[in-house]
Amino acid sequence: MNRELQSYVSVSEEKLCTSELRSWWDSLKGVVDTLQTAWDRLTLHRQQLSQERQICTTREGLFRHNEQLLRQHQAYEVSLQLEEQAPCPVCSSLDHPQLAQSSVGRHCA
Repeated sequence: MNRELQSYVSVSEEKLCTSELRSWWDSLKGVVDTLQTAWDRLTLHRQQLSQERQICTTREGLFRHNEQLLRQHQAYEVSLQLEEQAPCPVCSSLDHPQLAQSSVGRHCA
């Protein structure tokens, strides 16, 4: 091949190679952008999940506290029904040295 033709082929191949690299780079950039978007969404979801877990933990604590208050109140209500020398409606005992006390006013729910 003569030099002029060789030069033309070489420049054409270089342009083709540059075009292919640019196309590959654009595709790769698109993948990176997609991954970044997915990462950002994952980070946001993790933050939201963490907040929801904190809310659930708080609600669970409040539920357990209120459940304890309810049990205390139920025991107090039963203690009000006890009569001297009559069997307890819960355990049939005739003696209860320490009766349940009212929890009203002692706790905030």
